[in-house]
Amino acid sequence: TPIPISFTKEFEPEKTGQQPTWMDSLSAFVKQNLLTIIGIFTLVLGIGYFVKYAIDQNWIGETARFSIGIFTGLGILATGFFLKKNYKIFSSILSGGGLAILYLSVTLAFREYQLFSQNTAFVILILITILSVVIAWFYDSETIVIFALIGGFGSPLMVSTGVSNYPFLFTYVTFLNLGMVAIAFLKNWKNIGWVAFFLTYLYLISWI
Repeated sequence: TPIPISFTKEFEPEKTGQQPTWMDSLSAFVKQNLLTIIGIFTLVLGIGYFVKYAIDQNWIGETARFSIGIFTGLGILATGFFLKKNYKIFSSILSGGGLAILYLSVTLAFREYQLFSQNTAFVILILITILSVVIAWFYDSETIVIFALIGGFGSPLMVSTGVSNYPFLFTYVTFLNLGMVAIAFLKNWKNIGWVAFFLTYLYLISWI
């Protein structure tokens, strides 16, 4: 009597529903927005080249240079705000470019033109960092928060005069980290914690 043969389904591993890692998210983000990111960097470099050319030709003074940078950055932020409804990802990247111009303008105004004191420049950079966090919250964008975090950690370096004031430095880093912990907890953005951890230890190792 022939023995009946039962064909079983080939083994397939069960789907665990594992969330994509931050590397997967970053890779997908870059692939989808590569041209946009290149465009923003080109815009920032183009504005910088134009201002440099105007400086070489003595068209504008130091205060005007700083003003152009600030108003350009704010203008780009405003453009990103108006484009948010239909182009959310593009507008968030555009806002990142505007914030980069603000950071760069304040740093150059302090280092190259000495338009204001170190404390004033540092306070302005802190305000820009707070603005970055507010914009990130508005866009619900972890990418902008990480950008703000990098800008916040970079602010002491942007206005550094070479004098070691480590109590103030690490007090500032502590408060910055506390703010980022609050955001990471409220939004469940875990990547912020790793970035803050890494940058904090860079400061600590460099100081040691």
